[in-house]
Amino acid sequence: MKFSKIIKELEEEEIRLIDVLSIDPIEDYNSEDLKSLYVNVIDKEGYIAALKENMKQLSKKVFEASKVEVQYWAYCPYNVYKLTYKSRLKDTILNDNNDMFDETNFIDSEISTLNLLSKSDYLNFYHPDLKKPIVKKLRFLDVRKEELNIHLKEELIDLSETTGEEKIVFLHKLGVLDFLKKQSPYNTSTNKLAILLSAITGVSSTTLQPYLNPIYSPESSQTKNPLKKINVIERVEKKLSII
Repeated sequence: MKFSKIIKELEEEEIRLIDVLSIDPIEDYNSEDLKSLYVNVIDKEGYIAALKENMKQLSKKVFEASKVEVQYWAYCPYNVYKLTYKSRLKDTILNDNNDMFDETNFIDSEISTLNLLSKSDYLNFYHPDLKKPIVKKLRFLDVRKEELNIHLKEELIDLSETTGEEKIVFLHKLGVLDFLKKQSPYNTSTNKLAILLSAITGVSSTTLQPYLNPIYSPESSQTKNPLKKINVIERVEKKLSII
């Protein structure tokens, strides 16, 4: 049986239950209403009991049909909720005419709705299997909200657009140059150090060598020594400060 047909039957049964709970005595119901019951009852208590039992069975059928057809509804299985989460989020944001809704707002709204559903009187009339997914959905939303908060707090900053000189200063300030210069063969050859760093930084060895040579040969010209250039050092320190 299709999801749409069963959920319609469940909704109709819910209306019948609301009606019978609001009317006293049962004589106010005509014979056609009584004929619509799935069991033969003659008293109000029996009528209500029959409605509740039918709602219990129908809710289970809706639950199963929702799982098979991957149809979202308020009490759908957890896997259906998770599978339809992104599409429902997308639809909600697209239909936000004020352009003020984001995923965090969506999650807050979902949590509020699920909490209300967990306390709904209808849940007492539904099959017990419909209660467990609510807890899993709330846990899923809590985890997702925490992920969003972490993402906002630790937004990745791109510092890839640095010059060759800045890269040398970065490596120096982080102690990488001093460490490598103690290792063989880089402790005896600046050229080999330049070759290694070209692989790490993506800057050609012929560009790096003139930066490295004055660092390790104080007697040579210091014109190209990036560690002597205040503006380069300040740019690197500024970038380090925002990490």
